Amino acid sequence: MRLKKVLASILVSSFCLLVATPALGTTDPLNQIYDNLRPIGSVYGQSTLLNSQNTQQILIIRVSRIIRVALTLLAIIFVVLMIYAGALWMTARGNQDRVEQAQQTLRNALIGLIIIAASYAATDYLVSKILEGTIG
Repeated sequence: MRLKKVLASILVSSFCLLVATPALGTTDPLNQIYDNLRPIGSVYGQSTLLNSQNTQQILIIRVSRIIRVALTLLAIIFVVLMIYAGALWMTARGNQDRVEQAQQTLRNALIGLIIIAASYAATDYLVSKILEGTIG
């Protein structure tokens, strides 16, 4: 019962950190580009074009944010699974079946975490290249 409470508190605190992350000063690179181009556009009479963003770029950014949030939630689940496997291993008390179950859970969670990290990196790279192609 105590293990469930610990895992639940870890999950809730991880979710709170996930929700608070956008407020920690991360800025959207697309908004930075528009902010840098706005003075140049106003000199050449193109400020109205720079104020309205392309709907394709907005769609790409929103889809990428949804994918990133989903991958972050999956990563949190795998970290919680790793913590659970570690606790299971520590409380095995020499029971070989529980040790093997904990090792298998730990191995699977680590593989899942590696896959999630690779997916996150691939998504970040692809979205940056797609946005680079649509802007430039």
